[in-house]
Amino acid sequence: MNDRAVRRTVILLAFMTAAAAVFAEPVIDGIVSPGEYASTGTYADGRVRLFWSFTETAISAAAQVKTAGWVAVGFDPQDVMGGADMAIGWVDGGGAVQVLDCFATGTYGPHPADTSLGGTDNLTARAAVEKDGVTTMEFSRPIKAGDAFDKDAPPGVSVIWSYANSDDFGEVHAEAGYAVFSSPESGGADSSIRTKALSRAARARFLGFLLPHTVSLSLSFLGMLTGMLIARYAKKNKNRLKIHRPLGYVSAGLAVVGLSMGIRMVTVTTGIHLRVPHSYLSVITLLAVIAAPVLGRGMTAWKKSAQTIRKVHRIIGRIAILLMLLTVLSGFMQLLWPF
Repeated sequence: MNDRAVRRTVILLAFMTAAAAVFAEPVIDGIVSPGEYASTGTYADGRVRLFWSFTETAISAAAQVKTAGWVAVGFDPQDVMGGADMAIGWVDGGGAVQVLDCFATGTYGPHPADTSLGGTDNLTARAAVEKDGVTTMEFSRPIKAGDAFDKDAPPGVSVIWSYANSDDFGEVHAEAGYAVFSSPESGGADSSIRTKALSRAARARFLGFLLPHTVSLSLSFLGMLTGMLIARYAKKNKNRLKIHRPLGYVSAGLAVVGLSMGIRMVTVTTGIHLRVPHSYLSVITLLAVIAAPVLGRGMTAWKKSAQTIRKVHRIIGRIAILLMLLTVLSGFMQLLWPF
């Protein structure tokens, strides 16, 4: 074999090796090797890295995130995260791996597993590894949707990514953003405009419930406190009950409005109610706030038991004020330090 033939053979082998590397499907083992995926993108100042490769019928993807909590990738979101076909994975404290095929049923969740909605799990391979504060999730799935809770994922599909700081499947994400899984020829840049739009939409929708919730409960607390002070320190004023009673009714009404807005806020975010102390306190406080004016009214309706009812009314009223204060404070703590 002459030198020219040798050179041709070497070039051909090099080309075949490079082509094999490009077109080979990634190994789904929770470890992303250099060059394993055809495309990659970096987001959130380097905290999130996404990898993806397409074949004619399937897509393989990986999310590598600086977190010890869950990570998620969702295909074709329609309303912030609503309607996204999601893969969510984590490694729990015991080392057990969970990677689920999920579907976002609301604008901000929840995102239950497909199987719990009557669909099927169409992830054909999955893996996750947590090491040195970094969680890597890998999965493969068909490009074509398999059921009503799956979305097509062809080249150019819009993707939402998110992650949390714990393994709690119901934990609200710590950060989220958008990307586009393009073909290798077109690249896969972060869509910063859509990410900003996500933040604005989320903020507007959240504040639309948060402000009425906070204002209503705060006014209810002030009304209850004012009513108690009037009853306590204005005993010589014969008209005090004309102010005390309406304040009790208005405070109870505001508490109902505040709790209703809180319920709605949770419904469009996590969908998981009664998960934090603030939620439990809100329900107990509402019962006390409603009971106080009802007992006050009972003093007039049942005059024979007025003295006993008055004592219970005072105790419940003071408990309601204390609970209201704790509810408001726990709400602010929940905003500052979500858990």
